[in-house]
Amino acid sequence: MTSREILSLLLRDIAARQGANLGELDQNGRLSFLYREDINVGLECPEDGNTLACLFADLGAVRFFRREGLFHSLLVANFLGRETGGACFGIDETKKTLVLWFRFEVNGLHSEELETILNNFLRITDQWDERLLPGAPAEEISITEPIEEVPGIWV
Repeated sequence: MTSREILSLLLRDIAARQGANLGELDQNGRLSFLYREDINVGLECPEDGNTLACLFADLGAVRFFRREGLFHSLLVANFLGRETGGACFGIDETKKTLVLWFRFEVNGLHSEELETILNNFLRITDQWDERLLPGAPAEEISITEPIEEVPGIWV
């Protein structure tokens, strides 16, 4: 069974248990959904031979005002994943947007584990989206409370 097939089965199992359907991976191994009506989230399992999948969330346009402070704060948060729950920040150069992403192993994964990964990723996305709102001071975007597992927030 390929990683894409495993991931598809896990998503179907979660949908059946939760009563909510995120959709199916397309022929390229991608799935996109709108979270909280304002955040585009993607799930990608690039190739059948690849055992890794990636979650990513578009957190909006890169701010040009006080950019150095923002980037410094994001790099500090990225360090060892301490303030991102293991996720990382990047910039989508084509869209000029800040992206939060998380890569995980598919093989051997159970649907409960995938659900926890989704829940944690969306919680972290919520926290960072809140801190990156326009007008928020770049020096104050750091998360100080620990990232915790919160079941049932993913749809």
